[in-house]
Amino acid sequence: MERTEFTLEKQQEELQERLTVRTAIFLYMRGHVSTLRPSSISSLTDRLKIVEDALGDELLNELKTHHWQQFFDWLAGQYCLSTVKAIRQAVKNLYGWFRRRGVVMDNPIYDTRSYGKEGKFIRGLTPEELRRLFANISPRIRDVVEFMVLTGLRVGEMAGLIFDDFNFTNDLVYKDGLPVAPNSFVVRRSWDAVTRSYGPPKTKKSVRVIPLTTRSRMLVERAIEWRELTPDTPIFLTADKQRMINRTSGPYQLLKNAARKAGLDWVSWHVLRHTSASLNNMDAIDRQKFLGHARVSTTAHYSTPAISRIRKGLEEVEHVIGESNGQQ
Repeated sequence: MERTEFTLEKQQEELQERLTVRTAIFLYMRGHVSTLRPSSISSLTDRLKIVEDALGDELLNELKTHHWQQFFDWLAGQYCLSTVKAIRQAVKNLYGWFRRRGVVMDNPIYDTRSYGKEGKFIRGLTPEELRRLFANISPRIRDVVEFMVLTGLRVGEMAGLIFDDFNFTNDLVYKDGLPVAPNSFVVRRSWDAVTRSYGPPKTKKSVRVIPLTTRSRMLVERAIEWRELTPDTPIFLTADKQRMINRTSGPYQLLKNAARKAGLDWVSWHVLRHTSASLNNMDAIDRQKFLGHARVSTTAHYSTPAISRIRKGLEEVEHVIGESNGQQ
């Protein structure tokens, strides 16, 4: 980081005149990478690669607001709105990084706007669809699928569970300063398939405690009963002791095979999380805490209006109207 800053200061005038977008991205990633998680590095690299492919040879200081707006408008025809916003934010941060080092004088991204198609929300399974999936599921992964539906975990969180995350006692215990209620477990790490190591969960609010139902506790106990247990023993492994997260792994292929047989080709590990969220009857705040969402607006995607509750609400309004008519 210090070496990069020294290079930028030493060559400041030259960079102001000759810095291309491609070189800017290279220097930015080299100076910025140490502050990011591996998954964030991958996402940022993908976003800036799109920028580099389109504008790599352009001089950074010569690109004005209207140039960038034309680029974002072009992106809108290729990608959904969330992707366009993510790319715009990455470019905005890049300009900010060089501005703090005196290489660029202003940030032309501030006055641009993001447009694009709204991304399609991948819904969870209905009860009937879930029954069809289980009718075709391989016994080798049935326990894993059940556990994910019962707990709403992200696949990385599920793959990151170790024996020490669980409290099977009847007493409140503390793990990393977090109170874990009896018969519960704590989500405090996620397994990264790229680096093959543990990392923090997606957001700060993703660190959470989830209660075990009778069924989910039985699934965990069955998964660990044949193991030589240590605090770091992973709970869910494949036959060759690999975690389940890899899309090329046997368990994922078994899930996709079952989904195709059930006529549910779009099912993935993450759909199981959506299924858990949409089938439970929690209110929005409890559901947010259960899923570990940073914002309740994200949780709202999973909320489907219950006709019975809507009808009851309308009947209450009808009752008030009826009383009003009776008074006239």
